[in-house]
Amino acid sequence: MRNKIWFIVLILLCLCACKPNSSAITTAVKENIMESIPASWAGSLLGGKATSVESISVLQIGKYNKDFGYYPVKVRCIGKGEANTLFGTEPVDFDKEGDFQVYKDDYGKWKASYAGVF
Repeated sequence: MRNKIWFIVLILLCLCACKPNSSAITTAVKENIMESIPASWAGSLLGGKATSVESISVLQIGKYNKDFGYYPVKVRCIGKGEANTLFGTEPVDFDKEGDFQVYKDDYGKWKASYAGVF
């Protein structure tokens, strides 16, 4: 009985510490970019939003940051968007590499947050 309990605990720990796969990362990053692209990608201090994302390539997945609860991920994104300007928006193309923090939200869904370019 004791061995069964330890086995279940071990499986639960493994499930909790799972790394996001490439598909989960690309989905989370795409959702984040569709909401807003970084100002440096838009070429405007006001930022912008993506209108389409042609491709997202996962370049690197770092070690889990226990202190803040995320995986550092480096991706390359290619797409089109709208840069916010003082007088409206203007179209912009982007082909950029950037660092994102990928984490699970309170409901177990993978999310991404832009961390910058280093």
